[in-house]
Amino acid sequence: TILAYSGIRAGDEFHKLVWEDVDFDNREITIRAANAKGGHGRTVGILPQVMSALKTMRANQSQESFPSQSTKVVPNSYGALWRVYSTWMNLAFDEGTKGLNPHKLRSFAINNMVNVENINLGTVVAWTGATLATIQKHYIKRDQKNLAQEKLDQIYRDYEGKQGGDDQKEAG
Repeated sequence: TILAYSGIRAGDEFHKLVWEDVDFDNREITIRAANAKGGHGRTVGILPQVMSALKTMRANQSQESFPSQSTKVVPNSYGALWRVYSTWMNLAFDEGTKGLNPHKLRSFAINNMVNVENINLGTVVAWTGATLATIQKHYIKRDQKNLAQEKLDQIYRDYEGKQGGDDQKEAG
């Protein structure tokens, strides 16, 4: 859930995330420069789905014993990794998805931010650490680009129609 709705990369950005990087009050996750691709830290907004998952993970960790790694969001223990893997495989088989991988979850997250949550592209760039060109080229699906273009065209036609109607009223 965190990967699918945050745009955080599955490598060091996710696996080295510690609880002190999660600000529940301000609904933000800090990605440290040392863990970020390209070495540039950033702040990621926490959407409701991510908030729920983080709160559940935090509550579960306090009930389990991970004494030396209790500050990590995703503990590096065999049991925790196995649970993540088996959940992942069950999801893949349940959904009938072939080739499901962390990069596709990032793609889903970015598409969700842009097309469902209506988060502006500047914010998506800041949250994900991807460039605008990369987001447009690799993450926004062609059908969604076409839909966006159709919406812009319709707005333009509506605007032109109103302008033409106003001109006719003034002429009459």
